[in-house]
Amino acid sequence: MSLVEQLAATNAAYPGGLEAYVLKARTLLADSAAGTNPFDGYTPSVPSGEDLLYGDEEYKGMEALGAESAARLGFVLVAGGLGERLGYSGIKVELPVELATGKPFLHMYAEWLLALQHRCRKTTGDSQLQVPLAIMTSGDTDAPTRALLEKHNYFGLDPKQVMMMIASFNETSC
Repeated sequence: MSLVEQLAATNAAYPGGLEAYVLKARTLLADSAAGTNPFDGYTPSVPSGEDLLYGDEEYKGMEALGAESAARLGFVLVAGGLGERLGYSGIKVELPVELATGKPFLHMYAEWLLALQHRCRKTTGDSQLQVPLAIMTSGDTDAPTRALLEKHNYFGLDPKQVMMMIASFNETSC
C-alpha cells in the first residue's frame, strides 16, 4: 500500500479525519506542556471489594463460583496490527513473550485458555466443555494469524472453539 493510500485510509478511519487527529494531538501536547491534569477535581479511592485469605473456605467458594461463571464465557482477542512500530516485521500475536523459549503471545494466551478450560471442566463436571475464543484480525493480519495457528496445531486448542473475524473499517464504521 502506498503512502498516499495509507493516508487516505487513516483519514477515512479517524473521526474527523487526519485534520482532527492533528488538532487533538496538538491540544494534548499543549496541555501536557502546560502541566494540565485531566484528572483535576477527581479524588482517587480504593474500590470496595472482598479481602480474601488464600486457601480458606471463602476463597475456595469464590474460586468455584468464578470457575462456574467462566464456563459460560467467551473470550475475544483483538489481534489486528503488525509489529512494525515495535521493530518486528510479523504479526503482534507472534511476538515472543519471553526470551528463554521464544514462545509467541498467542501460544501463551492459548495455554491460559486451556488451563481455564481444564479448571471449568473439573468444576462443572463437563469433560467436553470448551471455552470459545474469537480472534479479530485485520486484512493485514488475518492470513498470518491463521497460518500461525495452523503451523502450531492451534497451540492445543480445538480449531472448532476458535472463531476468526476480519474487521473492516470504512468512513461510516468509525
